[in-house]
Amino acid sequence: MTKDEWKKELESKTIEDLGEQDFDVNDWGSCQYSGALAFFNTWQKMAKDLQIGEIASLLNIELKFSKIKQLHEVRLNMINDIVEQIRVCIPRQDVESIKYHTDTLGMLCEAGNTEELFHAFRKSAWDLWTVAPYVAKHFIEGLEISGVPGAPGIGPEWNHVAQSQNYQTGLYCALLVQYGFVKDSNCFADFDT
Repeated sequence: MTKDEWKKELESKTIEDLGEQDFDVNDWGSCQYSGALAFFNTWQKMAKDLQIGEIASLLNIELKFSKIKQLHEVRLNMINDIVEQIRVCIPRQDVESIKYHTDTLGMLCEAGNTEELFHAFRKSAWDLWTVAPYVAKHFIEGLEISGVPGAPGIGPEWNHVAQSQNYQTGLYCALLVQYGFVKDSNCFADFDT
């Protein structure tokens, strides 16, 4: 589809309609991530026809960044982040947190690709709302995103708050795929909520 055709599609359909994702258990697991998956699917469909800047423009999203990093540099920065967390725990003699961070550190050291980074964080009980921006901002240095609307939420009030981040989470995941850092989007599945 052309840019103009996509513009008409966006005027007549919701992200959930375009992304073919209702609020339900889905390919990413929890229904709580339905909006993230819908946004991701919508972006991926548009990416078949358009460049990143064109998609962002049509969705009224502004993207800025300064540098793209390589996996070895990203992994080293993440390892340093976790080591710093361990340093914070040592004076408090917080043995459980030290073990938790040490286990995460071991998995990050073994990660050979971005999918394995996501696996390490999933095993460490992180949620996708936290992992996706954390990983994306490590690969895409200085990443600033504005204009992403809040996603609709379903259920109790706290669910609405968490789900409001879904479109932005889906965008982080889409950027990781589109820039080639993630080859298998199944790495976004089965995170805790």
